[in-house]
Amino acid sequence: MQFRAALDTLPPQDGELLLNRLTLGCGRVAYATRLALGDAPVGAILDLLAAAHGALAGAEVTLGDGPPATSARRDGAGSAGAGLRMLRWAALLTTRPAAETAALTADLAALAHQTRELGRAVGADADTGHVRRHLDAILAALTDVCGRLAAAVEP
Repeated sequence: MQFRAALDTLPPQDGELLLNRLTLGCGRVAYATRLALGDAPVGAILDLLAAAHGALAGAEVTLGDGPPATSARRDGAGSAGAGLRMLRWAALLTTRPAAETAALTADLAALAHQTRELGRAVGADADTGHVRRHLDAILAALTDVCGRLAAAVEP
């Protein structure tokens, strides 16, 4: 079934909510990526990525046909490691092994690319299965990246 046809099967408020959650989730990933490029505090980037996960997980539930995604790790705001959350992105990367730095950077770029592809799939009225595959991949990547970032700054 095409995405628009699936959207039309939902009550109007659910269809609107689905589109809003997709937009919000993808926008938060894009903004988190821009913050990283601008050397923002890691805590702000982590919070945006976790919030993106929440919005996209809500979209997945609204779209249906699958178990809800596990939530991205978002603990630590105000914990003993809160000072590390204020570390700038570039400073965090200098504290990590080179392979981890490369992986985090590549994974963040891949997330931004994947959300753009999700937006294109929705805009092109792709098959719902295709949209779900993008959404599932993004949610898994967000869970992974948020977990690794949280582990780095919220020990």
